[in-house]
Amino acid sequence: MDKAKLKKYVLNFALFVLLIIITFWIIFKDQDISLTWETIKNSNWTFILIGTLSMFTFLSVEALNIRKNVKTSWRKIKVYKQFKIFIHRIFL
Repeated sequence: MDKAKLKKYVLNFALFVLLIIITFWIIFKDQDISLTWETIKNSNWTFILIGTLSMFTFLSVEALNIRKNVKTSWRKIKVYKQFKIFIHRIFL
């Protein structure tokens, strides 16, 4: 990887992390963090697990959909590439 690509990659990653931090700061700036933490600790973990599994299922089905739409006889696409394309589609 050449220096220009690496610099662009690092800059994009830093911007992404900065946007995540700003998003969390905006959401939680007027909230009592200890109350939020207590709510998370007292929540039913079964529902959190169901939600996580549902999101994983959704991601998998969307990745398969992308594979079906992109795959041709001359173009092969790997599983990790499917997820990468899907994640890009979410954030763009």
